[in-house]
Amino acid sequence: MPTRAIIASALGKEAQTMPTADIGGWQINYTDTGSGYPVLFIHGGFGGTSVALAPPIREAVDQVRLIEYDRRNCGRSEIRNEVYTQDDLGDEAAALLAYLGVDQAVIVGSSMGGTIAQTLALRHPGQIAALALVNTSAHMKDAPFYAPIAEMVELASREGSDAVFERRRESIYNIQLPSVRHPGATEADRGEMHARVDAQFKVIRETPEEELKAFALGELCNWRAHLTFDTSEDLGRLAEHRVLVIHGDSDSIVPTEHGVELAEGIPGAELVLVPGGDHGILRWPKAREALRSWVHQRSADQT
Repeated sequence: MPTRAIIASALGKEAQTMPTADIGGWQINYTDTGSGYPVLFIHGGFGGTSVALAPPIREAVDQVRLIEYDRRNCGRSEIRNEVYTQDDLGDEAAALLAYLGVDQAVIVGSSMGGTIAQTLALRHPGQIAALALVNTSAHMKDAPFYAPIAEMVELASREGSDAVFERRRESIYNIQLPSVRHPGATEADRGEMHARVDAQFKVIRETPEEELKAFALGELCNWRAHLTFDTSEDLGRLAEHRVLVIHGDSDSIVPTEHGVELAEGIPGAELVLVPGGDHGILRWPKAREALRSWVHQRSADQT
């Protein structure tokens, strides 16, 4: 959801009770639930929240200590206009683990969260017990969304963030999510996502424009950080970890070949391709089952 008010409205009591940590000067909201080996989930998207908009990670892992957080400029974490890099986002995840007293964790990163997971593993390898990379890539330069966000970042540099909001006004008020528009989606997929879209439409219509602008500003800052991301030349360094790559074979946001190339670039990585799976692949039972089994195995390795 776009802003703190939207998150609170959508999530009610849970959103209100999420604890906050000062991580690198940013107020970061997180949840830390369950018991067992620690698993850090890094949500995708350029805005939104790990709890409200993320794939159903809580349905995909169990019997673990699950740590989720809203990245800076996302969800109920602090939103402000600041230039930072992908490295900063990786360091943020590392600092949150340290704040929580976690020496090592299994890392699960989805979409943009998967790019941050790679950055975390490259910059802080000692904190990584194993790495799951979900519908993500070593770079996004030929992904369908890359050129439009590069254009928006350039527009902001010329005319400011309000110009970006005005350019995006229609899309903000007319949300489209992958499985709604993808012809391979099942009726259950469409029903679930239509319900989420309807709920978002309702809250967005009731949200003051200034708060929606804050959402757009947070996205802009994350776009800016992401544009130069490329780990293609460094993937071999991830081979020191057990790595799982999960991707749908019908991904309309991060093309399937990105996931295949990612797995091929990491010696020893396991690849699970989900037939008919679109972006947000953890909505597909096969993907959840693969992740659950793998997390259990990796957790057992550490105990």
